[in-house]
Amino acid sequence: MSKTFARNPTAFASDRLRLKVFLSLGSIALAFFVFCAAGLWYRYNEAVGTGQRRAENLTLILSEHFRRSVDATDATLAQLALHAERIGGARAAGAWTPVLAAALAGLPGVGSLTVIDENGTITASTINEIVGQSRTGFFLFKRLASEAITGMIADPPFPATRDGRMLIPLGRRLQSSGGFAGIVVATLEPARLREFYRSVDVGPGGAIWVLHPAGLVLFREPSDANPIGQTAGDNPLLRAQRDRPQEGFFRAPLLPGDTPYFNAYRTLADPSVIVAVSLASRDVLATWRSEAAILGFVIGGMSIALLIAGFLIVREIGARALADRQTRRTADILDKTIASMADAVLVADASGRVVIANPAAGRMFSRRINSTALDPDQDKKPAAETSAMERVVAGEDLDNFEFVLPRDGQGKELNVVASGRPIRDVNGTLAGGVVVYRDVTQAQETERQLRQAQKMEAIGQLTGGVAHDFNNILTVILGTIGILEEEVAARPNLMAIAHMIDEAAERGAGLTRQLLAFARKQPLQPIATDINGLVDGAGKLLRPTLGEQVRIETVLEPDAWPALIDPSQLTNALINLAINACDSMPGAGKLTIETANVVLDEIYASQNGDVRPGPYVMIAVTDKGSGIPSEILDRVFEPFFTTKGVGKGTGLGLSMVYGFVKQSNGHIKIYSELGQGTSVKLYLPRAGEVAVPVSPPAPTAVGGSEAILVVEDDPLVRGYVTAQLNSLGYTTRSVAEAAEALALIDAGVMFDLLLTDVILTGGMNGRVLADEIVRRRPAMKVLFTSGYTENSIVHHGRLDPGVLLLAKPYRKIELARMVRVALQ
Repeated sequence: MSKTFARNPTAFASDRLRLKVFLSLGSIALAFFVFCAAGLWYRYNEAVGTGQRRAENLTLILSEHFRRSVDATDATLAQLALHAERIGGARAAGAWTPVLAAALAGLPGVGSLTVIDENGTITASTINEIVGQSRTGFFLFKRLASEAITGMIADPPFPATRDGRMLIPLGRRLQSSGGFAGIVVATLEPARLREFYRSVDVGPGGAIWVLHPAGLVLFREPSDANPIGQTAGDNPLLRAQRDRPQEGFFRAPLLPGDTPYFNAYRTLADPSVIVAVSLASRDVLATWRSEAAILGFVIGGMSIALLIAGFLIVREIGARALADRQTRRTADILDKTIASMADAVLVADASGRVVIANPAAGRMFSRRINSTALDPDQDKKPAAETSAMERVVAGEDLDNFEFVLPRDGQGKELNVVASGRPIRDVNGTLAGGVVVYRDVTQAQETERQLRQAQKMEAIGQLTGGVAHDFNNILTVILGTIGILEEEVAARPNLMAIAHMIDEAAERGAGLTRQLLAFARKQPLQPIATDINGLVDGAGKLLRPTLGEQVRIETVLEPDAWPALIDPSQLTNALINLAINACDSMPGAGKLTIETANVVLDEIYASQNGDVRPGPYVMIAVTDKGSGIPSEILDRVFEPFFTTKGVGKGTGLGLSMVYGFVKQSNGHIKIYSELGQGTSVKLYLPRAGEVAVPVSPPAPTAVGGSEAILVVEDDPLVRGYVTAQLNSLGYTTRSVAEAAEALALIDAGVMFDLLLTDVILTGGMNGRVLADEIVRRRPAMKVLFTSGYTENSIVHHGRLDPGVLLLAKPYRKIELARMVRVALQ
């Protein structure tokens, strides 16, 4: 969407000047901040380097001190070894005692001095308790006894038996003219160096370590506890020493979750110990942090000063920018709203040139629409679109302008409704127009289907109301005509008249059944039906009916599913469809009946509002006849609508099929083209069980002697039924209302069967009456009769389980058969 913002030149220049001032202040603040940050970074690196050098220097000093302590001990051991033979050898215990005591006094870091003879026995020691003990198993004795080593060697550290102090054994070989004469041993105590180490400043959080490479803590200062002799575990100092054995430096915490340390270490050769210094980072960087805090305060103060200095400029700029942002936000919301609209939107300038078009407009008009023009490569626009936009640009308010928009040959036409308003500038001059186009094709189709459904429902309600009384009349006519035929059997002229009356009544009964089928009020008895078998049987029935001029072909699905349908009503529907197809093929033609398994998906259901998605069994009846014009295709299912001449059809054939399929929870679709033929497809609900063949009961007219209570509100029908039952040998009592029937039951009159109409006067229907009588007499049988069942014994188009119904109109033979079925 294009937008133009008018600005005052003076105000715009003022804003630019304020912006430059604001940017200058920001640049100064940024430069100062960068300079301070660089200085802090330099001072930080300097502090880190100083801390590293200090840790390394302290490590060097402590390691040299430790080495000098060891060297002093080694010199003492060398003197003792040199004068051993003069003293009297290792076995001169008495001579060694004052010598060892004097030597120990001059060695502050040594815990004891011991002399061991050539047999490994301690002969003299500054610790009297160990004199006489054997040390033949000690590593130090074994090595000096077996090797002519002239220097000092060290044994791994061990804890003293008396107080647990860690001791490092240091020894030299005693040599005489006869060879090996024993050894002299000094035990170095690192803990005795504590006084010197305390004088070394490692900061409040620092520490001095003396570790053995095997993982023992020989000494640590300062220490709240006594860690000497403890296992160092996975100490970072030991890990670093293993990587670089001689010396090194690293920064890391010594314990998980601890603060970082500056760690430096050195490893001595003999004895093998690690001298390390750990300086806490907070101590090393304390001065740097103080400088950073001061500098931060300076930066904060300057920032506040700059903020105060720029506040007035920012406030002025903000006030001006707010109005600009609101304008842009409104335009952005308008852009997004128009882009997200399902309706097509076009905005044109005063010349009619389109400057704004949303994506829906591109989809509707099937052409390229951009932000500068509609279809810029073509000079000619569609007439309907041009008409709507030209009228709006000319200043006309346009409301609900309907037109048909072609789809450039890519599909069917669209029904479009356009509404628009002209756009005027601040002076009231026409500056363009905006038109909104709405696709109402689907809405109009839905409205048409709704009107059609309402019309069909209204006709169905009227049909149901008429059927009850009409069937009562036909029951009397069909029943009494049989008696009349018997009486005039010897008079041919009267017999012919009786046959004419019988045929007329039968046609009336058939007409009523078709009306009830269309109204979806006939009682159905659906079962799992073998569709292929039913179609095959219907085909055999149709061949002699339609004649040889019509060729019938069946195309059956080999594994067709069973359908949940009333087989007798389906047979009637197929016969009606076949007869209609035959009428459209005068002379000769071909009729195809096809079955198939289909699944109607969600997309199909959304396009056909009466369809539930799921599996169906499809039966298609297709002819090669004249076809049906498209303008009347939507009316073919209406009752009494027919294209045949007067007296050649009732117009109820397809209506009956339509009502039967709908009542069976199915779907019907008709396809036709003039000169090509017609195909009617029935989609029947799939059954969940295996289909079983159904054989109709053979008609028999057997009577009996049981007592029957007849409840019928129509006096003609009541008289007819009573007469017929009496002729069959039954004992009957007849009443008009449910209250009279209950009075007979309560009076103790015995009956074997209740024959009642479903619809009764007096406030109680036949179903309620039957329930009351069975509650009083559970053994009593019930047979219903009706010409219109409403919802008393038929629900969802199906006869209730266990209910017997004798549908009106009926003949004597049907009455006799159903009475025996009910009694047995």
